[in-house]
Amino acid sequence: MGLKGNGITNTPFAATFSSPDFTTTGLNSFSNFAVASTCADPVISDQPDNAIKCAGEQVIFSVVANGPGVINYDWRKNGVSLGAPNSNTYTIAPIVAGNAGSYDVVITRPCGGTVTSAPALFTVNTAPSITTQPVNQITTYG
Repeated sequence: MGLKGNGITNTPFAATFSSPDFTTTGLNSFSNFAVASTCADPVISDQPDNAIKCAGEQVIFSVVANGPGVINYDWRKNGVSLGAPNSNTYTIAPIVAGNAGSYDVVITRPCGGTVTSAPALFTVNTAPSITTQPVNQITTYG
């Protein structure tokens, strides 16, 4: 049933609008629009793996996140953002001893959904080094 006035009929209707980031559903009587929006958090289906590498090599951390719409990635080392490019992978090359640490990624969606990956422990094996040089010795036999 619509409202009539000046020859214009205002008919109530229901509508659903969808975008990659949210779904909006509402009822309208032309001027009253009730909105319900949803924004699901991204879901991580493959966490970053722990890694052990030698200095000079390369390591690639990766994560697989699912969810509708745009997903953003912020890689961190020991809880501090690395300012790395927005990607589901993070590469270190060449590796140095100072790269060792705990790496994770904060995954967000523009509408506010956020999830943090499990940490991946990264160990850097360094080449053995001589800490004490050998000393000449003279021995007498017999």
